[in-house]
Amino acid sequence: MSHVLLDRPKRNAFTLVEMLTVVIIIGILAALLSNAVIGARKRARIAAQKMEIEQLALAMEAYRTKFGEYPPCEFPSTYPPQNDRDIAARDAINRHLRKAFPRYNFRRIDGNNPDPYAQFRADLMAFGLNAEAMDAAAALVFWLGGLPEVIPNPNEVWAPAGFSADPSNPFQPGTSRLPRFYEFQPDSTRLVRTSNGSLQYYPPGVTTAPYVYFRPRRDPNTNRFEYGYALPANNPTYFQPFFVVGPGGANNICVPYLDWQQGDAPVSQGTTIAANPNTNRRWRNAESFQILSPGLDGYYGFTSSSGGEQHEPFNQNVWSWYRYSHNGVNFSAADRDNIANFSEGTLEDELRMQ
Repeated sequence: MSHVLLDRPKRNAFTLVEMLTVVIIIGILAALLSNAVIGARKRARIAAQKMEIEQLALAMEAYRTKFGEYPPCEFPSTYPPQNDRDIAARDAINRHLRKAFPRYNFRRIDGNNPDPYAQFRADLMAFGLNAEAMDAAAALVFWLGGLPEVIPNPNEVWAPAGFSADPSNPFQPGTSRLPRFYEFQPDSTRLVRTSNGSLQYYPPGVTTAPYVYFRPRRDPNTNRFEYGYALPANNPTYFQPFFVVGPGGANNICVPYLDWQQGDAPVSQGTTIAANPNTNRRWRNAESFQILSPGLDGYYGFTSSSGGEQHEPFNQNVWSWYRYSHNGVNFSAADRDNIANFSEGTLEDELRMQ
């Protein structure tokens, strides 16, 4: 008896169910890969900003080693100074000039009533820099980078080349220069010249706000280090923190951060207790400095009161001028991804519950 082998029909294509299964698997893998890539890129951008902030902080320490103290972060907004804030800023610069540049000849414009700041601002004006329009973002580049070797053209993004090696006039053009503390490359996308002639340094990939440097000053009345000052000429007296108004105005205000630790009295969103000049405020990096980045979104934080924008002049009743890290009180959404020299990553990474 013979056996007849019948050929089975060959399958030359996937069934519809098999094709759909493959498509679904590919879609899931693509989504997982996409999320992983996006997450990796975000972490890499945060790491790049954090690394750069650490390099700027090291440069600031080198500056202190060279000149005996950290540089001031504020400049008077008027000259002669007309208010408490401007007087404090001028006095801080004068003290620093005498300490860091003891042989600086500041009698050239007024030998009878010498004022170091008056000579300093005149020397900067020769470069096209308006000292009264400089802020804590410009201070970072100025003190760490110095001035150009030659007078720059209007609107030219110049390369900081250190200060002059002439101890009698460190703020002059010329080829004999002191070493720079940080190499700011004249990249017009990152090193931006403002309308007052000064430079600001933007984090990589950010076009909306630069790095900002804040240094505390010792309050002569309390002997505490403060990132700001009490303004007794105002009625009522209140404490004003340092601040920088970035692009966007009231939607982009940078201020130094207060600290909150486990065991401290609870503070709630909307509190303005730090506006009381008699309050013993706790600050991050209370006796050194803060270098702040707006993070990946390019915004430091909003200044608002009950949801409404608060524009200049400064108002002590606006709670978001007093931002507490570690617990995020008075934070806006923009504060959370900010990066600082006192944080391991973003400010959100170190939030704690009260």
